[in-house]
Amino acid sequence: MPHRKSAGIVKMVPVASDVEAALHMVEHVGVAVVPGSSFYSQPELGRHVVRFSFCKRMETLRRAGERMRTQLDPPS
Repeated sequence: MPHRKSAGIVKMVPVASDVEAALHMVEHVGVAVVPGSSFYSQPELGRHVVRFSFCKRMETLRRAGERMRTQLDPPS
């Protein structure tokens, strides 16, 4: 997947917040992420990002990448 500038996950999926983006990712993409707002004392500072964790197995990481590639990239 090509690198995207850090405009935030909310720009990549059709949602209004990091919490909605996290739910969308789990329900529609099959990839779990953590809402960025949960890492800030001022949650509004993290509302445009989510946090990914590293998988222990490379195959798990590959499957997550494929899911995001097919579910998040707009059709050509």
